[in-house]
Amino acid sequence: MPRKTRGRRKDDRPLVHGEIRRADRDALARLEAGRVLRRLRRVPCLAPAQAAMLFERYLDLAKPEHRVTVFDPCCGTGVSIATLQVEYGRFVEALHAADADPKAIRITRTNLAVLNDGAAMAARIGELVERRARTQRPRLDGVIEDARTLGARSHDGRPPVHITQADALLDPLPVDTVDLVLTDPPYDRRSRWLGSDLEDEVGIRIFLERTRTILSSAGRIALVLDPAVELPEVDGLAIEDRIALDRRAGWILAQTT
Repeated sequence: MPRKTRGRRKDDRPLVHGEIRRADRDALARLEAGRVLRRLRRVPCLAPAQAAMLFERYLDLAKPEHRVTVFDPCCGTGVSIATLQVEYGRFVEALHAADADPKAIRITRTNLAVLNDGAAMAARIGELVERRARTQRPRLDGVIEDARTLGARSHDGRPPVHITQADALLDPLPVDTVDLVLTDPPYDRRSRWLGSDLEDEVGIRIFLERTRTILSSAGRIALVLDPAVELPEVDGLAIEDRIALDRRAGWILAQTT
């Protein structure tokens, strides 16, 4: 049964534009879902540049003195995890990905295999070359070049990724402690919690209450949401900052107790 609605938390401060200073923008473009990496129809994808800007803002605010552990509980096709593994490995100790949708988990595993296994990337390039010959679509030339460029990159220093099928609202969370929860959660028209009839506000409140329990002492929650949404109030969490991410917004929530 849905919980009784409590207060809402709104932040009217102007949005500051997100920045990318620590990553290769060309590499981020190559990680877009639907090109080298596969996407899943009707499953929203967090753009690599959005994940990068949100993670860099977290680094600016938290100023971690060690490599951090990051968890994406609504990983979709794994683009945010791939972005952090490929472009921010020097800042990340380990990555954890979960999603309630088994199809999303399958695509996440496939995408990460392509980026981290030479044979899987070679097979993907072969698929793209065959498609180019069959369809005669010139745009695939750029995709093939992207794949070859990504495949040529060194895998040294990339953090490990742990992938679990799990419902963020119902199942035990697959990690005990993390420094950052970074995700694009189902909220406010963009998508719904899989198999759930909960109201959006109830779902996001349960999500925040649950993920707060696994944060380290200086841990944060970073969300990608529509700019105009109001978050439900959750004890022990406060809005630390918001940044502009194209047509969306990145929210950083910090612990208050």
